[in-house]
Amino acid sequence: AFHCLNMTNDASTARVRSIYTGNDGISHNLTPATTYASGNHDMALLLAPKGTPLTAATYTDSNYAPTPIVQQGTRRSLRPKNDFLCHYGRTTGFSCGEVQAISVPLASRAADGVKICNTNNASCNATFIKMSDKYLNCLEGDSGGPVFSFAPIGNTGGYAAYGILSGCTTSNGITNVYLSSLDYLPEIRATLATS
Repeated sequence: AFHCLNMTNDASTARVRSIYTGNDGISHNLTPATTYASGNHDMALLLAPKGTPLTAATYTDSNYAPTPIVQQGTRRSLRPKNDFLCHYGRTTGFSCGEVQAISVPLASRAADGVKICNTNNASCNATFIKMSDKYLNCLEGDSGGPVFSFAPIGNTGGYAAYGILSGCTTSNGITNVYLSSLDYLPEIRATLATS
């Protein structure tokens, strides 16, 4: 997530490098290629060193078995109060929730002042997706994790990717997760790799 790079209030002072450690225990130095987020999302493009092996897969269960991503899902294809999405977070692991809305504005700054999206307005654009459930888990450190379909797509054995986790709240035992839609990948000059 872009806000993970922007731990100060100014994108121009974002960290020069980020270190990502995968579930396999291998660490990679990543270089941010995104200098700012837009008002539509909280995504950043990070570049791995040349020659780093990458796969179009995500962890879709608590068994830490990577599963292929076979397509990109769109925000507008989701049906609120009908579809379920899942996420894999670095802190909480795998969990799922019901899509509540597909056009949610987020506050443009977190409570600690960290910038979520690049706007002078009090809110980011109404382009974020919200999912909720009492069994949905989310804590600090889950930001930037993948959000994907609840079940495999057809008989492909793979999943559709919908976004990355941008933030979460908990109220009355219900966790709300907000994600940046992959619809806005072109704004950071990126495309989704699929298997």
